[in-house]
Amino acid sequence: MKPAPFDYYAPETLEEAIALLVRFEEEGLEARIIAGGQSLMPMLSLRVARPEVLVDLRRIGGLDHIRDEGATIAIGAMASKRAAEDSPLVRERQPLFHAATLNVGHRAIRAQGSVGGSFANADPASEYPATAIALDMQLKAVGPDGERLIAARDFFVTYLTTDLASTEILTEVRMPVLAPGTGWSFYEVSRRKGDFAMAGCAVLLTLGGGRISSARIVVF
Repeated sequence: MKPAPFDYYAPETLEEAIALLVRFEEEGLEARIIAGGQSLMPMLSLRVARPEVLVDLRRIGGLDHIRDEGATIAIGAMASKRAAEDSPLVRERQPLFHAATLNVGHRAIRAQGSVGGSFANADPASEYPATAIALDMQLKAVGPDGERLIAARDFFVTYLTTDLASTEILTEVRMPVLAPGTGWSFYEVSRRKGDFAMAGCAVLLTLGGGRISSARIVVF
């Protein structure tokens, strides 16, 4: 199948992108953000998603960072998954997120797919939403009323649905570094390497005083 007809816009600033979303909402048009396109394009081709407008974020600068903020790692929504895969900071200080990244498709797909896209699409077979909940991540959204931080457990409403308003854009995800005494595991089952997961699990266990003091187990 081919996508249903849509209009296409490629703003060069975040402010311009938000203004477009506000305009389309006022006009009663359904608009969707496209970043790397690895999640959205198949949905368009199958007509699971049929927006009237696409707003492409790829010309907007400043959204592809991977930054060490002490106890937190901040990753821009337009950073590629391959950049997260290759980042020593992510690999060494948040290995659970790194392991989840390695399970996303193949390296060529990770080179195109954005980190933020997996969160914003909220696919129940995606590795990142489950990892976000396990890590108690925060997601930064920017809209016409400014920015807000949303806890992962509040960000994901249900399958393919998030707390993002139609005029908001996900700009950054924020995750804690792995705490001392904490072990982790990430495992998924798929028919072939790179296929959508049929089932998966992200686990964090923290030891304290000779016993498990904290456990987080998320299945997807």
